Amino acid sequence: MVEKEKFSYRKYFREIEVLHSLQTAPQERDWLLSVPKEDVKPAEVVLYLGCNVMRNAHLVRTAVDVFKLLDVDFVTVGGGSYCCGIQHFQNGDTKSANAMASSTVKNFQRFQPEQVVMWCPSCIYFYDEVMEMREDFSFQHVTQFLVENLYKLSFRQQAEQKVALHYHTGRPQSDEEARCAMKLLSMVPGVELIDVGSDPRLGRHCTGRVREQVGTQKWDGIITDSFHRAVEAEGIPMPPSIMGATASCAVTSRSTPSRWSTISPW
Repeated sequence: MVEKEKFSYRKYFREIEVLHSLQTAPQERDWLLSVPKEDVKPAEVVLYLGCNVMRNAHLVRTAVDVFKLLDVDFVTVGGGSYCCGIQHFQNGDTKSANAMASSTVKNFQRFQPEQVVMWCPSCIYFYDEVMEMREDFSFQHVTQFLVENLYKLSFRQQAEQKVALHYHTGRPQSDEEARCAMKLLSMVPGVELIDVGSDPRLGRHCTGRVREQVGTQKWDGIITDSFHRAVEAEGIPMPPSIMGATASCAVTSRSTPSRWSTISPW
């Protein structure tokens, strides 16, 4: 029996750091990648990006720009220094995972926020269902926060386009995130939203780990079928834009051997 290779946290976080640094200069960042040693200015909202999205700096910039439009008092944090601990948890290092989760929450609380708004579904899952920390601090997904603050946003007419939303279901939190994402897209003038459905076997979001658990061929079939449904709804040889709620969905979909388009982060 071949011994399973030990997960390298150093390699995982170093890759994220390098990719982020290649896309952004330190002076351009309106977000914190390290924990300040000095006292911090309080903020009503902490926009918590997590780790994985830092690979896609354009998504980070977009999220920060939208929050600026909301005219909300917020601070943005993310990266390895603010890891929730789920990587350690998934690799059996429960003690380190618990310590990391508690440490990150304490770093949130230094800002004395009324709300922590999370980008990453894995972070929400870990703090909610694993660590059961709903009573320790208030948090929600970014789509939920945006829907609650829709009255602050003014949507401009876009070029007419059909958009199919790739989303995840099967858990109350996932269902709520999907509902909010659909609401946001439906509010954009010129966008016709196509519901191609989902499959609870996809879990809370698409990752290589989930793909292996479901089975590579079965997972590829689920994703490809969703592409086909989008094409059928469009009625032309090529599908509409297929938007996903997380960057990991976009990355994992590229491994699907399909002649159709892949998923783009929305």
